[in-house]
Amino acid sequence: GIKSNKLPFFGKYDAFTCIAIKLSYRFASSIWYKERAFLNYDLNRYNSNLYYLPNAIDIEDINIEDLNKDIVFLWLNRLHKERYSKWFVDALKKMDAKSYLVGLLGNKFNLEEEYVVNNKPDCLTLFKFKDPREYYIRAKFFVFPAKVVFGNHALFEAMSYGCVPIVTDAQDIKELILDGVNGFICEFNPESFYLTLKKALEMTNEVYNQMSRNARKTVVDHFSLANLREKKLELYQSL
Repeated sequence: GIKSNKLPFFGKYDAFTCIAIKLSYRFASSIWYKERAFLNYDLNRYNSNLYYLPNAIDIEDINIEDLNKDIVFLWLNRLHKERYSKWFVDALKKMDAKSYLVGLLGNKFNLEEEYVVNNKPDCLTLFKFKDPREYYIRAKFFVFPAKVVFGNHALFEAMSYGCVPIVTDAQDIKELILDGVNGFICEFNPESFYLTLKKALEMTNEVYNQMSRNARKTVVDHFSLANLREKKLELYQSL
């Protein structure tokens, strides 16, 4: 079997590489895909044996109740045009909430990064990529307004440390997040994102702690490496 992660990016490859990828899909015993969005590319025209295996992470044995969460909002992802860091920066200008953005690459040609650097409010601190764990254990909320949300590795990791996610209503996200239970799903516009951040700030500690526990439980139960190994074993046994 082979992993399907090249189809959306055919435009970046030369003709020979595209043909080679398509042939490998056609003659593979199976194709496994990480996000249901890949079904939009008609995978079954290449191969009828399709298996859905989403991303999974290693879960640290940790008591999230013992964590000192002194960062309110955390952005920890690379910046690009399909991730709306501008919404995050502009929302923070209307509130005073200690926030971190981790993911700067120092690319002067990245327009999103340029906007963040030049417009950041005082409550936002910027970092280049570093070991994310030190931020996960300190953050209350993990923000990710983007076109593609489900399957994001950093999102799974953050939730495993009890970070309550605040994300946009993108494809398949309801498979991971139940709004108001283990996170927040906002409408796909900057005003809704801002209002959701504001709503998160107004939660009681009791409600937050329950959502935090629910966020971790979701990942532990469904997106752990142990869970992925079981699914892979089922896949191999079916071939």
